[in-house]
Amino acid sequence: MFGHAGVRLFFVLSGYLITLMLVQYLDARDAGRAPPLWHFYARRALRLWPAYILILGIATLLDWQDIRSVFWWHFLYGSNFLFAYTNDWQPWATAGWWSLSVEEQFYLIWPPVLLMTPQRFRVMAAVAFCALGIGLRLMLDPETVAFTTLPFSSFDALAGGALLAMADHRRKLSHWFPMVVPLALLGILFSWQFSSWLIVHIDETLCVLLFAGVVAFARQGYRGPAQWILGNPILRYLGRISYGMYLYHLFVMAFLFRDAARYSVMFQSRGWALMLFGTVITVALASLSWYLLEAPINRLKQRFPFPQ
Repeated sequence: MFGHAGVRLFFVLSGYLITLMLVQYLDARDAGRAPPLWHFYARRALRLWPAYILILGIATLLDWQDIRSVFWWHFLYGSNFLFAYTNDWQPWATAGWWSLSVEEQFYLIWPPVLLMTPQRFRVMAAVAFCALGIGLRLMLDPETVAFTTLPFSSFDALAGGALLAMADHRRKLSHWFPMVVPLALLGILFSWQFSSWLIVHIDETLCVLLFAGVVAFARQGYRGPAQWILGNPILRYLGRISYGMYLYHLFVMAFLFRDAARYSVMFQSRGWALMLFGTVITVALASLSWYLLEAPINRLKQRFPFPQ
């Protein structure tokens, strides 16, 4: 449950950041000083592809969990369609990659839509994306994998972040907006008292409102305990390497739990110890990935300037 909620937060935040960059790009274009749009895609590729191609390449060479048979699905960022088509999460070590595929598909769809839409209709376009996502999701069975992984199932989260970016860009991110956090949270808690088909769908949208409020709250700054927690150097470092952690953690856990008999009695009898050990390994691998691969390549983005 919490893993899925984390992905929804990721989509809201991603929709916000990407749209904010794009509306700033549109301002620069109107002023006649915009870089080419392909710089946006080049920067995204430099950030996302190296570590992804590395782990996919290693897993394919080893044929980890028979990944060769579905290599092209993952290579072409179609993992979400693979899992929806098979209604299964195999290969399990790649199960988290569906969200990366949705993100890549969002990059292909949303920038052209936003750039071709007249300014006065852009908010309506984002609202239409939200409505489309909610409407199409209502047609799916919540018990299926497709309910989670198909791209339009996340349109409301991505477009919710986009609406937030447009409000921020217009300086209309008013102080009342974070109030949706407690209201959405109350709605989610209330909905848990029921188990109807409709409530399951409503929860998804309530989570979007909740996380949009969280992002809006963070955008306006925070003080006190929130500042101490979110500004903690350890959390900031984990945030820096979080992409690698997300890519590698299921491979690490799959290896450890599959081969638990090789380890000491503690690891065989206490799952928490194995999880802790796996977390340490994941952080170590993500750190190596960041310093040896991702950060050096990430610096190449300077050659492709784009509004931030």
